[in-house]
Amino acid sequence: MKTVIKIQYLIILILLAISSDLYAKKNVNEPDRIAVYNFKVIKNIETTTEKKPESPEITNKNFEYYSFIIPQSVFKSLSKEYGYDVIRKLNYLEIDEDSAKTKKTLLHSGKTELVNFLVSGICTINKDNIEISVTIFDTRGLEKRTFTVTTDETGVFFRKVTESIASGLNSHIAEINKLNAEKFRPSPIAPLFGPLRNISLGIEAGYVKILGEYKNSYNDTYFISPGITYNLNKNFGLKMAFDYLETNSDNKDTTSYLELSYQAYTLGLIFKIQPGNSNISIDCTVSGGIANTKVFIDSSEPFTAPSGEESSWDPYMSTSLDLSYNMKSAYFKIGGVYRQVFYKDKNLYLVGGQFGFGLYF
Repeated sequence: MKTVIKIQYLIILILLAISSDLYAKKNVNEPDRIAVYNFKVIKNIETTTEKKPESPEITNKNFEYYSFIIPQSVFKSLSKEYGYDVIRKLNYLEIDEDSAKTKKTLLHSGKTELVNFLVSGICTINKDNIEISVTIFDTRGLEKRTFTVTTDETGVFFRKVTESIASGLNSHIAEINKLNAEKFRPSPIAPLFGPLRNISLGIEAGYVKILGEYKNSYNDTYFISPGITYNLNKNFGLKMAFDYLETNSDNKDTTSYLELSYQAYTLGLIFKIQPGNSNISIDCTVSGGIANTKVFIDSSEPFTAPSGEESSWDPYMSTSLDLSYNMKSAYFKIGGVYRQVFYKDKNLYLVGGQFGFGLYF
């Protein structure tokens, strides 16, 4: 048992050390991470009243490709010329609307994509020019800025206007970062909490049915399982847990009264499936470890085994499939579990349901 505990503590220390190193490198060396979304195209030729000559390109009916070409060029310029870490998203994101729902969507997008800034825009096609309204959202300071660039360029490249947009975004990012540096002065103890950002604490409890040969000797029962999870990324995590269960032979046809309990120590892998911006995920956990089982025998009948207690250490496995609802600082889950203790003579099989909740650091 002492060896198992030492191994678990060693794994925790290694994970914390790796997380601390990654946290330090991320804050010191990594550039700002930006997500550039497609732009919306609005044709406004009919409402333009100015008397300048019409351009054949401007009056062209098909402008939809602008929604892709312009942000794609901005994406390349921000990455190559300004050195930002930029990802390209091929959908339009409503940034300029002021509503609680929009803000929630933006915050969730920032968290999901692990970015500091979200960029989108609207291209208004007028009779004699194109107005491009660009909006940038700061996922840390929650500041939103919009600026407009006007051009009479047409075609595929939009070199001048995209360079102007990239330059404007770079200027706004620098200003926002300066304000954030004043607003969020780091605490001297902040590096100590960096490694905890990927950790969550949780507890599950449920009811299991006993299967196999033991079902005639022991009653179905409840269990409890606190645990700690190190979230490697959005889809994978490592989990250490402590499972506890106890049952007895009340109302069973046994020659002696029996009590069984086990304490199991496990290390496992969590795989999450979380579509899009949804708060709901499907979590599959597969764990293995060792269980310390104690069996108490109370012999009140003659010619039966003597009373006493037996104890053993045996291999153990646990799997679960859960539906989880994830919030910013907490989660709730409900699902099914399967557990098995590999005894020397015959195995103990358990299957049932569970409910759980936890907190993110």
